[in-house]
Amino acid sequence: MNVARWRERSSGPLAMLFLTFPGVFLPLDMIFAGPGFMVYATAEQAARIYLCSAALALVAAAIACLIVGRFALIACLTFGALALLNGLLLWSQYFTYSLEYQWVRQAVVVALALAAGPVLARLLRDRHLAALRSVLRASSVLMALVAVGCVALLAARPGEDGRAGAAIEKTGERPSIFLITVDALSALYLPTYGYHRPTAPRLAGFADGATVFVRSYANSNFTTPAVHSIMHGTRPWTHRAVHLEAKAVAPAPAQSLPALLRAAGYFTAAVATNTWAAPRNLGMTEYFAEVSENNVCAASDPASVLPPEWQIAIRASLAWKSVHWLVVRTADWIGLCAGRHFDPELAFGEARGILARAPAGRPLFLWVHLFPPHDPYITPAPFVGTSAPTPEARDRTSTRPPEAYEARNHLDFPGLWRLRYEEAIRYVDHHIGAFLDELKRTGVYGRSLIVITADHGESFSKFYGRHGGPALHEELVRIPLLIKVPGQREGKELTQLTEQADLLPTILELAGVAARPRTEGISLVPALGGRQIERAVFSMNFQQSKRLGPLDTGTVAMLEGRWKYVHYFGKIHYPFIPPLEDELYDLAADPHEGSNQIAAQPHIAGRMRREIEVQLEQQAGRRR
Repeated sequence: MNVARWRERSSGPLAMLFLTFPGVFLPLDMIFAGPGFMVYATAEQAARIYLCSAALALVAAAIACLIVGRFALIACLTFGALALLNGLLLWSQYFTYSLEYQWVRQAVVVALALAAGPVLARLLRDRHLAALRSVLRASSVLMALVAVGCVALLAARPGEDGRAGAAIEKTGERPSIFLITVDALSALYLPTYGYHRPTAPRLAGFADGATVFVRSYANSNFTTPAVHSIMHGTRPWTHRAVHLEAKAVAPAPAQSLPALLRAAGYFTAAVATNTWAAPRNLGMTEYFAEVSENNVCAASDPASVLPPEWQIAIRASLAWKSVHWLVVRTADWIGLCAGRHFDPELAFGEARGILARAPAGRPLFLWVHLFPPHDPYITPAPFVGTSAPTPEARDRTSTRPPEAYEARNHLDFPGLWRLRYEEAIRYVDHHIGAFLDELKRTGVYGRSLIVITADHGESFSKFYGRHGGPALHEELVRIPLLIKVPGQREGKELTQLTEQADLLPTILELAGVAARPRTEGISLVPALGGRQIERAVFSMNFQQSKRLGPLDTGTVAMLEGRWKYVHYFGKIHYPFIPPLEDELYDLAADPHEGSNQIAAQPHIAGRMRREIEVQLEQQAGRRR
């Protein structure tokens, strides 16, 4: 087969099939979703991602067939080189987790691929082209067979409605339950918890008639593991949803909060503005009678309204990542959504609809997860400018702070980012207050159980930005917890240590549900009655560990009384990371964690570290 025939047949677009896979679809137990994040996928989720990526690849191949024309050979070789080089780059990052020179490396890869295409086109002979064509055909057949296998795998698994539901328990009148979780809301930035600015007046008003748990902690420092701990009553080392797209190991979903409430006769519903906190990603859609996900302004980012598998395929693939970036930047430049990208009203509008059509005679469990004040900290009027009066830099790029240890390279950190975070809190606080007003107007408020909390906090200190990663300092893991029981009118504060795993047993007891699954949390009902319970609570991050098997890399914080011990272990590596050493803080005397007390308090430090290591050995399978 000669070169002219090759161009005529235009086999080049077949190479586009390679384009979406290197860097997206690594082995089934790991997916490199986005720049530098290793996330675990179940076989079912991996199959869906593969099919999504294959569909995108076919679209790319069709577009290429129309565009490349007589340059098909050069395009084929250029794209093939780009795919292979990008795959090698991502595999190197997979092992080193080093992104300090990410853009430089990416530019080198593109330059090499652009040079390789024309050069290889001149060097290749007929026999080489024939061999390449055979490889492309074989690869296409292999991809098709894998796709068929993925379809068969998904077809063999029961659908969301395929499992038999648990018998519904009908005993007594139960209160309706409203669980509101706010993404990235640190307790340290709320006036209810002592912050010096009036960032959340509506939450402060709610607290006047509710119980405020002053020392409540997230079980992790980013969304997926933290929300799983709320829903399952277990810590991340038990439910193992330790990566962004992960789901809890079986049989946890069947013993989750919505599953047990639904079995007890509740009409269960969920509304989410963050894909990673939505029931679909948590693997528990079947336990909700109604689900409304992706309540965001789609005009500014169409991918954000898609299911998680499509988002991974689009945002992480080599072929579509740049297109997605261009769409997002163009939307911001045009001014689509005008600061309302993650408008809480889009979620609460759905919540009001569910409240109106919920069946009479059944108690309601409604979970609403809100995206603000999660970055980007873009807010509309009248909230914009209330803390940071400067009008410039209000798009998604400029209002997203540096991540993790990258903040060490920004002399202006935390600067305006913290002020814009305050504005985002005011924004979401206003909408929470409006929804509470709606509950009062409809007569539901007084007789309902209302819980307001967060999945994790946000960092503006210790030269550490945003959330996730190995850091577990107070801004990141100390979260608000406000509980109003039916009939409560007066507020009170409790200093007992609590953690997210406590919410499941607490809500079940307050709802009068007899089921008591195995949890690592405790019911806070005795504390609501005035009984103080002394025990340790834990927060943790295992993003750089595999989901199954021993959790051999990460951070665990243990809080007991006034003390907080932070233990780092394994080969933690993040861009610009400093040397990490264990820490011990006396939070009563040093709430900002400025003085490491390990040397001064060796007995306390030794005891707490031994307890963490025992827990890691028992729960995480890590050997000492």
